[in-house]
Amino acid sequence: TEGAASTQVSGHAHYERQVSENLRWSAGGLATDIDTNLTGSKIYGGVPDAEYSATFARRQSGDGGYYGLQGSGQLRQYVGNLNVWYRPLPHVILRPGLKYEHLRTEASENHTDTTFTGAALTAVQNQQQGASRDSWNEVTQDLEVKFTRWPQLGLDARAVLNQGRGGVVEQSIILPAATPVIDRDSDYRRVGQRYTLNANWNVRAGLTLGAQYNYRLKMADYRFKKDN
Repeated sequence: TEGAASTQVSGHAHYERQVSENLRWSAGGLATDIDTNLTGSKIYGGVPDAEYSATFARRQSGDGGYYGLQGSGQLRQYVGNLNVWYRPLPHVILRPGLKYEHLRTEASENHTDTTFTGAALTAVQNQQQGASRDSWNEVTQDLEVKFTRWPQLGLDARAVLNQGRGGVVEQSIILPAATPVIDRDSDYRRVGQRYTLNANWNVRAGLTLGAQYNYRLKMADYRFKKDN
C-alpha cells in the first residue's frame, strides 16, 4: 500500500516601465513552496493488505519488504529576473537580461525493512531513518543584439552565460545503534555558455532564406567531501 499528499503554494509578480521611446525595462519574481507527505508498506502475506508476520507460511528467502513508512519532503524555489529593451541607434536594439534562481529541497523518512534469510527463513527486521538536503543557486546573464537596417534582412546575435553552485547531503542509518548505510556530502559547480548568430532574408513573397551559427559549452565540477 502507499499514500501521498502534497500542498503547493506559488506566487509571482511582474513590473514593467517605459522610460522613453528608446528604453524600457521589466522585472519579475516567482516563489514556490511544495510540501509532500508519504506513507506506505510492502508486505508479503496470504491475503491483500495483510499485516506483517515473521512466520508467514509461504515466505521465501529474499522476500524483502518494509512497513511503517513515513516520509516528508519540502521544496522551496525563488526566481527573479530583470530585462531591458534599449535602442541606442535607429537600427540597433539591445536586450540585456539577468536571472537568479535558488532551489532548496529537504526530505526525511523512517521505516522498518524486512527480509527472510537462512535455511530456516529467519525473519530479519531493521528500523531505518534517512534524510537529504539539496541546495542550488544559479545566475544567468543574457544579451541579445538586433540589427534592423534593412526590412528584408534580419540580423541578430545572442550570448547566454550561466554559473551555478550547489550541494547535496544524504544520510541513512540503522537504529538503534545509528549504523550508517549512506553518508554522503558533495558540492558541485556548473558553468555554461551559449552563442548564437542568426540571419533571415525575405527574398520575395513565399521565399525566405535563413542561416544560424550555434556554439555551446558546458562544464561541471563535482567534489565529494565525504562518501562511505
